[in-house]
Amino acid sequence: MSRKDKKRRTKLSAADMRGTGVNVKDLSSSIKQLVATRIAEKYAEDPDKFARLVEVGLVDEATLSNLPNDVDFDAAVSKFRERLTAIVAEEPSVLGRLEVRPLDVLCEAEPAPAKLPGTEMSVIFSDLEGFTSFTSSKGDLEASALLRDHYDTVASIVRGRGGSVIKTIGDGHMLAFGQSQAAVLAAVELSEIVAGPLRLRVGGHNGDVVKTTDDILGHVVNVAARVTDAASGGETLVTTALRDSAGAVRGVEFDVPAAIELRGIEDPFQLCRAHRM
Repeated sequence: MSRKDKKRRTKLSAADMRGTGVNVKDLSSSIKQLVATRIAEKYAEDPDKFARLVEVGLVDEATLSNLPNDVDFDAAVSKFRERLTAIVAEEPSVLGRLEVRPLDVLCEAEPAPAKLPGTEMSVIFSDLEGFTSFTSSKGDLEASALLRDHYDTVASIVRGRGGSVIKTIGDGHMLAFGQSQAAVLAAVELSEIVAGPLRLRVGGHNGDVVKTTDDILGHVVNVAARVTDAASGGETLVTTALRDSAGAVRGVEFDVPAAIELRGIEDPFQLCRAHRM
């Protein structure tokens, strides 16, 4: 098949995606804004980028036009994310090829429905600074091995502090804690991890979230992910909301907070570094 024919065959409009389980509107509220815009809209309108989805097995082109109109979008989105996670575990370079960042897949784009009751929790995100470059230079085999060890290390620290690993993709983790002091202690420990040549950057926020069977939702989640964006490798940044909720944490010091503008968040947040004394 010629390149021109392949482009024609894979070029789908956003409207064509409706009823396929890769619907723009539903992805936006269920898989996060970046996945919605970059995968559903941008990729559907760009034949080359859409072809990457087909290439890595995230979109089965042969069945796109044959799915029922009453498809269960929540189930389709969940399967999409599970498939992406499984593929990335074996082939970490996929995220780079798709131009998708782990933190953007892990966090949500829209606030959780206001009608649902909230639960106060501390939400922590982490990712490995420079992991994309590491994968490009070392290859998927070495990157996958690094991730397997990294997952074990992160899980051990989180469990030891009474927290939960909500979900992971690539080098990114989304973590939740019922106790804010435990969240701060775990975050500082995580920032001290050295995975090969890479350091972990960690960010956290505290507030009301909506808990589902396998996820947590709400603005707190978005803020925590964006706080992590602002951190550097080996650094833990937390909002003053998390700092104040934790109070005095033995062996941990909080630096003077500063107002920082976070990507995708309307108002600046007061952030401070948390580190060992």
